[in-house]
Amino acid sequence: MSFKDSVGRKTDTSLDISGTKLPVEHEKAHQVPGISVELESSKKLDGRVTVGDPKLTPVVFDIEGLTSDAVDAYLLSNASEKRRGPDLILKGDVTRRDRISGVYKIEITEAKEAFRSELLGKLKSEWEKLYSPDKVVQLEKAFLTLAQQVEQDGLAAVSSIIPTSDFEHFLEAYTELMEVHGNKTWLHSYVDLRRHPEFLMNSSHNEGFFHPLLIALIAYEMGGPIRLNDARAKDAEPMVAVTLDNMLHIDNVPFTKEFKITQFWQKGEAKGPDGQCFVCLPGTNMTPRAPDGKLVDGKPVPFEKLEADESDTEDLVLYTTEAGSVFRTEEELTGALNAQKDALGIDKPLVLGLRGEEVFTAVAETGSMVHHRYRVQGGNPRSCLLIAFHLIEDDPGRLIAAQKIRESEIKLKQESEVEVSALNKFILGGYPEDKRAINQEFLEVFDKSVAAKSASLLDSFSGRTVSEHKPTVRSPQNLAFSDEEVEEWKASVLHGPGTTAIKDEQKILSLGETMTRDEFIKKTKLLMAYDKAGVLELPLYSDGREEKRKWARNQIRELTLETPDIVASDVSPLSLDARLKDWESYITQPRKEDIKSKAELAAHARELQQIAQKLMNSNVFPTDELNSKIDKKDILPSIHQLIHDLAVAIENTSNSECFVSTGLFIFWACDTLKRVIPRSELDPKLEEIGAELLKHYVSMLATLEIQKQHA
Repeated sequence: MSFKDSVGRKTDTSLDISGTKLPVEHEKAHQVPGISVELESSKKLDGRVTVGDPKLTPVVFDIEGLTSDAVDAYLLSNASEKRRGPDLILKGDVTRRDRISGVYKIEITEAKEAFRSELLGKLKSEWEKLYSPDKVVQLEKAFLTLAQQVEQDGLAAVSSIIPTSDFEHFLEAYTELMEVHGNKTWLHSYVDLRRHPEFLMNSSHNEGFFHPLLIALIAYEMGGPIRLNDARAKDAEPMVAVTLDNMLHIDNVPFTKEFKITQFWQKGEAKGPDGQCFVCLPGTNMTPRAPDGKLVDGKPVPFEKLEADESDTEDLVLYTTEAGSVFRTEEELTGALNAQKDALGIDKPLVLGLRGEEVFTAVAETGSMVHHRYRVQGGNPRSCLLIAFHLIEDDPGRLIAAQKIRESEIKLKQESEVEVSALNKFILGGYPEDKRAINQEFLEVFDKSVAAKSASLLDSFSGRTVSEHKPTVRSPQNLAFSDEEVEEWKASVLHGPGTTAIKDEQKILSLGETMTRDEFIKKTKLLMAYDKAGVLELPLYSDGREEKRKWARNQIRELTLETPDIVASDVSPLSLDARLKDWESYITQPRKEDIKSKAELAAHARELQQIAQKLMNSNVFPTDELNSKIDKKDILPSIHQLIHDLAVAIENTSNSECFVSTGLFIFWACDTLKRVIPRSELDPKLEEIGAELLKHYVSMLATLEIQKQHA
């Protein structure tokens, strides 16, 4: 491996990762018992050295000349940063709360309070057209009581929000969606609902997750017009795991508010989850996370590396990382439980689980409340919808392009005679470009129909309706884990197997194993399916710029392994298998020369970032190979932001799993960029960079195996 100095010059051609020089061996075939390899003159091709036909040359899963000591030193040097876990600011910590005031957008300002009054006034004016003055008073009181509960606990959990017959109708559409489009990975089966606006907008089945009362409640809590910024469907099998998807966490929005409407049920049944369920610590929504540092010349710098007065600047942009969102150690879990005790004034942990005989829908402040999708070995498979909302003023993008919304509305009306509500269109992204008109238009969508549906659900909560269908707001005490269950939950959170442990159990590749190249490619793909689900430590910014990267990130993280059996015009994204076919020629014998340092990987990421920036500056119009439903103008900025943040993250990885997953993400970001660029604008450097990144990943697989074998 050739390292480069700070200005990009090659310093030598030997591998120095342990303090001693390891000479680079001449390329030669491994001698494997029972396999005779005829040596031919080597050929240099696209950075690879081949011996004869590479497809006929066996692959040995090992790296010649790489010692275990060298591997240990290399991994230590490239994953040596201390992980900065969650740092919650308690209510009484006035000094730290004052320091973040004005930068965090989590407080209710005068403008937000004024919007609250306007929204409630609009609902009351519509109720007055329908009900008596006494009932309007009752409805207002019920709404404010529900809002107060959400403010204190961080959630309102509702069982049976819609009748069973309506849920069964929804379940038919959901089941078909997941069967056709679910990515069916080892971790879960996932569908990005952004790609399926007809499913989201279909008023014949969407009231369970788009109920207007819940949308009004979230807008009231946030203090302004809201829009969807993410919408996901997930099926999960029984499984004990501590992985990116289900470890105890706070959502990655430390500086702004985020609410989710979450709906959970037993897979395929009109009943509540059993075993796998949503678990949270109410009250922790009152404890914001502290920042790690600030941006200086566009680069994250920890506070301890700054002068004392450098944190007080006019255009202050603070940052933390995704590592500061997850609770992985006993100390961090204790910190979360202490924060709850401080907020609620309780003596012992209050851990809530949404489980039981009825389907659960919850409004949850997931941007600040500690929670996760708890998974256990027993019980039944679970399904869920996760619908995230941001204030438009904090995050002015659109989940779905306005044109795509119009097309889906026409399609629904033609094919199913379904009318799309103005409220649904608004929150999906169908709001005006003129910011001055957004508030008024949002209030206008709360018409008589919306007000009547909201009133009906509030009446049900208050027990003022006579009906077999009884939606209920469940109290925290009704949902609380027992003391014994709390201890079992703690053990699972802290000691459940992570992605690497689960991957290792599969024994996909063993050190010294010999196989054909086709077999090696297949096994590499299987390992990728695990490593792309590994923990990343991407930065999060107080100005919310990381929101742009979500689309690009999902093009990687939620790749299905194989292409489903569907028509070519379908909206499902390309699979890992399909996308990797363009790169298979670079999946060859692992080599010491292909292993890169984190500085080299960061340099590759910055090269990719420069290519993306050049295309953006040239107003290049991206292609739609990845079947996006966002505005095409948002595609390149999303990829650009992801690549920038990966470059930052790879230089600050805290462990080997994170180092491998982040390096793999940089490769897939390269592939994503390459796929959205018109052929006429394609930069040949993308192929070169992608090849280097993929060869590094392949060699890292063997490097980690060497470490394990000699541990």
